[in-house]
Amino acid sequence: METHHPTSYGIVSLFLSNVIGGVFLGVFIGIIFSYFLRKMFNEEIQVVNITLIMGYLVYFLAESYLFHYGFKFSGTVALVALGLFMSKLGKNRINGHFLHFVDDFWAYLNWFAITIIVMLGGMIIGFFLIHTENEYIRYYDVYNVVTLYVMM
Repeated sequence: METHHPTSYGIVSLFLSNVIGGVFLGVFIGIIFSYFLRKMFNEEIQVVNITLIMGYLVYFLAESYLFHYGFKFSGTVALVALGLFMSKLGKNRINGHFLHFVDDFWAYLNWFAITIIVMLGGMIIGFFLIHTENEYIRYYDVYNVVTLYVMM
């Protein structure tokens, strides 16, 4: 069985192609969709849908679709580049009335995602603590924490 030893040139070129390609793809998708956002009038829901689709599309293109054609882009870098582009230049393309609606939607989505992450983290840690033999944490302690949380 052959082993492949990466060279320093290969590592640097892969890193640069991931980063530069991701930034290019994120800005490119941002430019394309900001054109569509400029054409929206009296369509608050459509503006929110376009901003949501942009994020999923750029990540999917970078990580999955373009990989099959030989490109290796970072979806995370592309998504960050898209977000930076939209926060700096893309906001100017959205109608002021719609901008408030879009900001409220993303603030809610942010709150929802953080809530889910914290809840899942707490459940995993709680499951681990209850189902392992731990001499410091007993069921009575878990009961006290839950009771305190409910009373708050």
